[in-house]
Amino acid sequence: MRHYLSSKPLPVKSIRELRQQTVDGGSTLEIIFDLQGTGLTYTTAANSAIYATNTTEDVEKFAQMFQLNLDTTFVFSKNSEFSGKMPKTPFPTGSSMSFREALTKHIDFTAAISKKMLTAMIPLCEA
Repeated sequence: MRHYLSSKPLPVKSIRELRQQTVDGGSTLEIIFDLQGTGLTYTTAANSAIYATNTTEDVEKFAQMFQLNLDTTFVFSKNSEFSGKMPKTPFPTGSSMSFREALTKHIDFTAAISKKMLTAMIPLCEA
């Protein structure tokens, strides 16, 4: 989580398919990011992470479907009745954020809901 909150958007310099044939549906892409002016460096075998965001259009459509005001703020916080161990959450807890920020940066509309995500949400739900 700490890396996500300090992440920076990077422009993509180039994308290249590395496989000769992709008949099996697989793909191996070389993606080169432009680090100029970011203060970031990359060395061979260094790790990086890519954090996707939902589009403005998708966030607004979701908000309309569920009648959410995107400027309303809320806090992901532990339910006082939950007595179990608090798992690591994939989003910040204890600080205020808008529905717009939560839906843009912290909820993935395109992936299936994982067991890990559901487990992280349990302590935050009301009884």
